[in-house]
Amino acid sequence: MDKENFYADSITIKGKEIPVRIGFLPVGDLKFYADNPRIYSMMSVTGREPTQEEVYDKLINMEHVRTLISTIKSNKGLREPIIVKDYLVLEGNSRLAAYKYLANQDPITWGSIKCKILPANIGNDIAFAILSDHITGKKDWAPYEQAAFLYRRHKEHNESIKEISSSLGLSTKHVNSLIEVIEFMKRYKEEDINKWSYYYEYLKSSRIRKAREKYSDLDKVVVKQIKKQEIPKAADLRDKLPVILRSKGNK
Repeated sequence: MDKENFYADSITIKGKEIPVRIGFLPVGDLKFYADNPRIYSMMSVTGREPTQEEVYDKLINMEHVRTLISTIKSNKGLREPIIVKDYLVLEGNSRLAAYKYLANQDPITWGSIKCKILPANIGNDIAFAILSDHITGKKDWAPYEQAAFLYRRHKEHNESIKEISSSLGLSTKHVNSLIEVIEFMKRYKEEDINKWSYYYEYLKSSRIRKAREKYSDLDKVVVKQIKKQEIPKAADLRDKLPVILRSKGNK
């Protein structure tokens, strides 16, 4: 890496000025970040960390990445550099996928990508703070991706619900509810992340919660119907199931 091709700058994270170097790196040297929620959602289905090739294949077929390709071409470059640490792309995996696609077509024009390079010694708290912008700022992650990110911070990185809530400016009740849904989906081996909204509606209702305590097999019945697509839409769990539970009899 030629230091003369980079200039010093900083980014403000959690009230701290974090030094960065800004410049261009070869697209082929950069790797997708497995802890990025869009990529992690692939891991939850396969049960293993995906290869770099699998991540690329997944991202390049997403509509927003295809749109990015057109935007980058028309703009003749990135408006916002990706954020890199140790050649891992913490922020900007979709942009990297778009550049890899373009570099395959024209390696001379698109072989390098503009980056903000973080110091190698930054901790997980800084990486989390960068990614958290997708929850409280950009909000471009799907609800499942947001919840999976919070789940990992709590379960795998041992952050308390209170710590997560405080860092994001969210209520502890909301953070806890999101993590609860991920735990429930894992418990029942639900691999379809598009079913997130079904489980969210099911678990957030206080009336349904009371019924779950009363009827021990209610969870299994509802999960089975969700997986077999016998419930047309998630809103039915919110609007219709409480009505059913208020009716007389256990059936």
